[in-house]
Amino acid sequence: MKGREFDTRTAPLSFIDLEMTGLEAFKHEILEIGLLKGSQPDLEIIESWEVKVRPENLASADEEALKIRRVLNIPQDIAASLNNIGMVYQYMCRYDEALEYCVEALKIDREINNPQSLAMCLKSIGEIYKSLGRYDDALRYYEESLKIRRKLNTPQDIAGSLNDIGAVHDSLGRYGEALKYYGESLKTLRELNIPQEIATTLNNIGKVYGSLCRYEDALKHYEESLKIKRE
Repeated sequence: MKGREFDTRTAPLSFIDLEMTGLEAFKHEILEIGLLKGSQPDLEIIESWEVKVRPENLASADEEALKIRRVLNIPQDIAASLNNIGMVYQYMCRYDEALEYCVEALKIDREINNPQSLAMCLKSIGEIYKSLGRYDDALRYYEESLKIRRKLNTPQDIAGSLNDIGAVHDSLGRYGEALKYYGESLKTLRELNIPQEIATTLNNIGKVYGSLCRYEDALKHYEESLKIKRE
């Protein structure tokens, strides 16, 4: 069967980036996978996607990449390494060290005005504060990250930030606010047709309804989430 023809001069371009716990591919693990889809010829961002991966062997992580990037003096790469090291410390529940690295990354991202990386770094700090139970601080960083992502118009990232904020309100017992943010996230994810994230958000909404003792509503959302996961 003949494949669909397209013009390579105008077709969108995709860029893939891997962040790892070190420099040796056979030793170190993936921390994050990022994908950007851009238009030609202006390279405007059409869509972005990212996923964090929890490494299994954190003991193998090292700071050699950061040392090299400091020598090369490329600010955005230094910030990326700092944020990655912070994420590793977060996975290890060493939150003070995680904050130290992520805050340094945030400072660099603000100085060089790198909005995509800045939004991710703000999200990372929000996650650390959420793990510490400092929900007001987490909310502040999550909301700033969401604001940037709305300006960048990256729908999947926006949906992720809405879920993050919803989770904080859920933890604080602000169930109405949690449902508002989860609901907006779900609407965006349905438009994007991302089944796994739709299922997760439905599950989150079900949990809130359970906390409100609205068990029929909780069951409806849990069952839809289960159906998607089985498909």
